[in-house]
Amino acid sequence: MKKIRTRVEYTSGVLSKDKDWRRVVEEGIAACDEHGFEFGIQIHNTAEESQIGEIAGLGVPMSFHAPILGEYQINLASEDPDPSMEAFAKTAELMRRYNVKKAVFHGFNMTDLPIPSFGRGRDYTISFASSLRKELSLPDSAICRNFFDTGEYRLRNERVNKRLVEIRKIYRDVSFLLENDFPGYGSGSIFADHIVKMKNPICLDSSHLWASSHACLQIFSSQTS
Repeated sequence: MKKIRTRVEYTSGVLSKDKDWRRVVEEGIAACDEHGFEFGIQIHNTAEESQIGEIAGLGVPMSFHAPILGEYQINLASEDPDPSMEAFAKTAELMRRYNVKKAVFHGFNMTDLPIPSFGRGRDYTISFASSLRKELSLPDSAICRNFFDTGEYRLRNERVNKRLVEIRKIYRDVSFLLENDFPGYGSGSIFADHIVKMKNPICLDSSHLWASSHACLQIFSSQTS
């Protein structure tokens, strides 16, 4: 039986902030080799095209955090799926070019408005401002209220499920893993039990789970006060 080593990945977002990033990578490779891990780098959706090429030149395993070099964030819950499907197509093209087999993505916001991609000179809060709905958020906050029992949520959830099936059919040579999201800006996939029911490969982000647990406390407090 082939032994599978756990991969430890650095994010390109951190490497972009360090002028001596190649030394950081070399130290990471050495540490992984010493402890029996595989070293890799995740190309974040904020990465510039030039950075992707530089990292690919290192010859280390890579994964992607989609959308890569896309104009809009992925939102399969939107009435119009075209911006999201274009983002998948662009990311898949780059995955094939750089021999990347897996990409994670956030894919569920309670809005029909396109959400511009952040990074590459674009601020996160400005990009997501279009998705912020006050009636779905805690007062003076971007943190989500509990909208998971509403008819709108069920409608959008059904859209996401159907489109995930379509994506798996289109992209059989690469894998897109749905990642649980930060509990803000109308995200519809912040809890583990939300995404496991979608029968799609998943990525569990432990920091997002931690943030979601704290958001639950705020939501509960606002509903009982």
